[in-house]
Parts: sequence; C-alpha cells; structure tokens
Amino acid sequence: MTRRGFLVNTIDIPCQFSCNLKAIFNTLLYRPSIRLRLEEIKDRISFKQAIQVLGITKKQLNQVIVEGYFSKTIPPKKDYSVQWLFSSQEISQSLKELFKVASDIQEETVLIADAMRIIGSRIDNPLPKLLKKIKNQEIAVTIDNDYRNIKAIAISKRELNNWIQEASGNGNKYFTIPQLAKILNINQQLTYQLVNVGLIEYIEDKITKKRLIKEEAISSFKEKYIFLAKISKTIEISSKTLVDYLAFRRVFPIDHLWQIKLRYKIYNKAHLENITLFRGLFANDKNTY
Repeated sequence: MTRRGFLVNTIDIPCQFSCNLKAIFNTLLYRPSIRLRLEEIKDRISFKQAIQVLGITKKQLNQVIVEGYFSKTIPPKKDYSVQWLFSSQEISQSLKELFKVASDIQEETVLIADAMRIIGSRIDNPLPKLLKKIKNQEIAVTIDNDYRNIKAIAISKRELNNWIQEASGNGNKYFTIPQLAKILNINQQLTYQLVNVGLIEYIEDKITKKRLIKEEAISSFKEKYIFLAKISKTIEISSKTLVDYLAFRRVFPIDHLWQIKLRYKIYNKAHLENITLFRGLFANDKNTY
C-alpha cells in the first residue's frame, strides 16, 4: 500500500507531499482521502449486479443508463473498467423511495414487467420515465409480492394507460383487436378479417407482437363503411331485401369480387348516399356503428 505510485495510479488519490530520505522516495497519502475513496470503491457494483439488485432486464438497465436515471453511474474507461459501474447505495436509496410511495390501490393493477409489455415501442426508454412518475407520485403503486426490488411494484392500470396516451406524444388511443370487436359490436372473427384485409389499419408492437389499432383508424373506417345489419335495423327492411334491391341498382358489398368473402356484408357509404331510400341515413352517422 505504501510502494510509490501504487495507490495513486490505482485509485487516483492526490498526493499531499513527497520527501527524500537517504535517496529512498516515499509517497505520503492523506488518510481521510484514502478512506473516502475506498468506500467509493466498495460501493461500486457491476452491470450484472445492478440487474440483480434492481430486478430488471439488461435492456431495461440500458434504458436507465441512456436516460441518466442514476447520477453516480460510471461509464467504461480505459485502464479503469471495461463495463458500466453503479453505486450500490444510490440504487438502494432509489428502491427505498419507490417503496415509500406505495399504498393500497382499490383498482386493477399490473406489475412493472407487464407494464413494459403493454407500453411496447410506443414510448422510448419507458422504464426510467415510468419510475420518475412513480417517485413523483404521479402514478399510484402498490407492493404486490415479497421481492425487495422493482419486481414487487404493481401500478394502477388506469393511470398507466393515461400516461401512455400522454407520453406517446399525439394523444392517440390504441386498441387491441378484441377491444375493437367490442367497439364495433361485432364478433372477433369478423374483426380479424377487417384488419387482415386492410380495411382497418394497425401497427404492430415490436415487443409483444400484438396488433394495435389507433382511434383515428377506427373513426376512418366508420366514416367510410357501414354494415348491412345497421342499415336494415335503421330503416326496418330485411337484409335480404336490401341486398336484392341494391344489386338491382348495381350496388354491391365491398367484398363482391373477392375470392374470400367477409362474414358480414359491408357497403361503402359513398355508393349509397345518392339513393333516395337512404337519404339522411348517414347525416349523423360518422361516429356511430
């Protein structure tokens, strides 16, 4: 520990003064500085250890690094460390703060791991951003299990969805295909057909691989198309009679020339608007099924 340059080169401790005794040079170090630096060295943990302590994945820890969530993180340095280093005390303190704001939630919750899958690719680096929201008590959390890390934290699903809509930047709501089926009041088989043939646009979540439909895509479909069942119910004429009547006028369902037919008959509204029988039918129909 006292050989010349050993401590200085290893942990970069400033030397206070040197002395020359009988041609033997000794480097004298300030004891409090040594103790402080040794404590800092003992406090450092590796990338792999940080993953285990936090209870997150490698990808999620990279998100934490990119967003600068921890202030004492040390990047790889030549002749120092080939990997990222973290402060064990800072991580422990951060977990304490997350657990401190937890409370009983009388509504549906999801674990953070599940929340990450729900968010998917809609928000860049979502984990550190979500943790900041939790610390600031902008999103309610509770403790769901005996883990002492992020794995134990469950968040309000309602507040999570609200945050996703806000943080995604454009305020669009996203719906799964089963949710879309309920909105259109049709069965899921037909809903999958509408999405598969491109009548309703979707995006694919890169992580969960689920197809998600924007609210504006649903509105666009409603504005352009109408189900035969809707027409039949509104004007109180049977579907068969309407199909025959429209075919006589050379107006056919949108799948008329398709090899594989849709499960329900759907018409393009533009082809019906000039028919006397349907005048006024679509006046207030843009936002309804």
